[in-house]
Amino acid sequence: MFWEVFLATLGSIGGATVVVGGLSLFLSRVWAERIKRAAIAKFDQELEILRSANTKALEAFRAEAAAYLGERKAFTQFSAAFYQKFFEKRVSVYEELLRLINAYRKKMREDFLTDELEIWHEQYVESYRAFRDYLTKDQLYISNQAEAAFEELRSAISPYLASADREEAIRSSLDEDIDSLHNARREHEDRALRDTSGLMEKLILQIQSDVSKMRARIEMDVAPRI
Repeated sequence: MFWEVFLATLGSIGGATVVVGGLSLFLSRVWAERIKRAAIAKFDQELEILRSANTKALEAFRAEAAAYLGERKAFTQFSAAFYQKFFEKRVSVYEELLRLINAYRKKMREDFLTDELEIWHEQYVESYRAFRDYLTKDQLYISNQAEAAFEELRSAISPYLASADREEAIRSSLDEDIDSLHNARREHEDRALRDTSGLMEKLILQIQSDVSKMRARIEMDVAPRI
């Protein structure tokens, strides 16, 4: 009798354990599934937020890139147009400088009156002033080397011309005749010619070198492309 009650009790306990174990296993699977679904949903939500942010960033980058490329294209077109106008102006400036050089050569070497009257100093100073007035007006368009050569000549000749002007003013204030005024200038201008003519030739050679470079550039631009 005892063993029958004991076995019955043990059987009932075992059955309850099996039921509880089965229920625990079922509930753990349910919670695991819920946790998995919640994790997947959260991951999908974060992924969508990240995708949306990346899309906006990409669109903003594309807009900025398009604007930059547009500005770059406009700047390139402007630069090309500006450079073309600048080059055309430079050519016209050097055309005038060549004219001044030819006029200087003619006065100093070919004009018989220069030899006859011995007025090389007057022709030289007159030519210098023509170069000075033109170069200071269009100084932007000459080369750095030509500008340096001109400034060197200008610095060297200025004291002589200032002295000539001062001497002429003094004698003019004394009511001296025109020949006396010319003679007052001549001494200073002769010295200017003697001491600075080499610098004038240096400037002329630089201008001619610049013209040769521009001519080569023009010939390259108009040459047929093969």
